[in-house]
Amino acid sequence: MRNPLLFLLFLLTACGRQQPQTVSFMVFGDPAERAAYQSLVDAFMEKYPDIDIEVTHIPSQGDYRTRLATDYAAGTPPDVSLMNYRHIAAFAAKDLLTPLTPYLDKSDLIQSDDFYPVAINAFTWQGELICLPQNISSLVVYYNQDLFDAAGLPYPADDWTWDDFLATAVTLTQDHNGDGKTASTAWAWNRSSSG
Repeated sequence: MRNPLLFLLFLLTACGRQQPQTVSFMVFGDPAERAAYQSLVDAFMEKYPDIDIEVTHIPSQGDYRTRLATDYAAGTPPDVSLMNYRHIAAFAAKDLLTPLTPYLDKSDLIQSDDFYPVAINAFTWQGELICLPQNISSLVVYYNQDLFDAAGLPYPADDWTWDDFLATAVTLTQDHNGDGKTASTAWAWNRSSSG
């Protein structure tokens, strides 16, 4: 997004308020992310002093998801929140999220062409845009060539499919010492992501 202030303004407009006085904005993340969101909010409120934004920061993403679900269940959700595309279906299926397509269609600030189509599609539910992407990223898979060599497997090719990935992971996941427990795993996401 080229202009985060315009993005925030669009989100506030999408809240459905004619002249909002106070807007609740719930975010999660580490202290650096919190500071980044707060600087965006401060810059926005400086430009639009009639709008007060109350930021609720939840450090843990797990606690954030729990709080978000609790707030929606209680009928007191934030006006604006962050939501991973993998979690919107649970809220959208219960008609808890406001479709943004009508707001986007009328907006002079932001257009769907401002986003990669794959990002917009990830936030579309039953033909309606439910959320706007804050960012887009991709995953990278690293592999241990020694494990592939020891198993006599070819290295991943550019045309690998998820089926190829799964079949190779199953082949590389082994019980080396016969104790009935996996001694080497081909997919160690939990270990690599825990620091």
